[in-house]
Amino acid sequence: MSDISREEFAKAVAETVGSVEHLYKEVDRFFSGLRADLSESPNPLGLVRGSSFGKSRLRDGRKIHYEYPVLFGPINLDEDDEDNEDLDDEDDGVSGSSRKKLPDPEVVSEQPLLAVRVTIYDPESPKSSEPTFHYAVCSDWSLANDPQPETGLRFLLKAHMFSRIPKALDSKVEKGQRVRTQARVNKVIGGKKGLLGAKKGTERNLSCRLPLGAKRIPLFVLNDPEQLEKLVQDIKDMWSRSAIEN
Repeated sequence: MSDISREEFAKAVAETVGSVEHLYKEVDRFFSGLRADLSESPNPLGLVRGSSFGKSRLRDGRKIHYEYPVLFGPINLDEDDEDNEDLDDEDDGVSGSSRKKLPDPEVVSEQPLLAVRVTIYDPESPKSSEPTFHYAVCSDWSLANDPQPETGLRFLLKAHMFSRIPKALDSKVEKGQRVRTQARVNKVIGGKKGLLGAKKGTERNLSCRLPLGAKRIPLFVLNDPEQLEKLVQDIKDMWSRSAIEN
């Protein structure tokens, strides 16, 4: 800092903080619009329990995210409104409104989920990183070491593990390819084997199939309502087509 004056340093800090705050406000606005549009018919989708939106609260206790990984699933119209409000505030399975302990979230083997990941910055490739939106429909859930997935299984995970599922998205994943996530299964309900034979390492990781592969779009092009509307339509089309592929 010896090459700049005190006033120049103060100005640079203010401009940087202002730019960062503007960026994350735009990301929050984008996610809020995406969530609202995905909840509309046909095929309404909402955040699944255990998947937190994680807004960037920049005024108090600044929270800077390099990425936003979330999961969406079919909306249960019978679900209490109070439960839906808790989704934004969940933190490792604790409800923000009442601070009560929530049951571990689960993934059902034959239930498709929409994985969404917004990457803001890649610290490993800072020069080539670009804010990007990734999405894919995931289905046919199983343990990583199970070559023949069973149906009717319920995989219980700790809430913080849910964010690891969208991190497996890669635009190079081909149609119908299986991917291994970094989300470790805590318990398996149903089936004949359960966690039998699965060690505590990667064999307990959850895997899934991507019927139509994964898509990625530069976040820069999603800067107006028309582009967001087109994105939502493309996501809904992928959701419908994935059901046929399955």
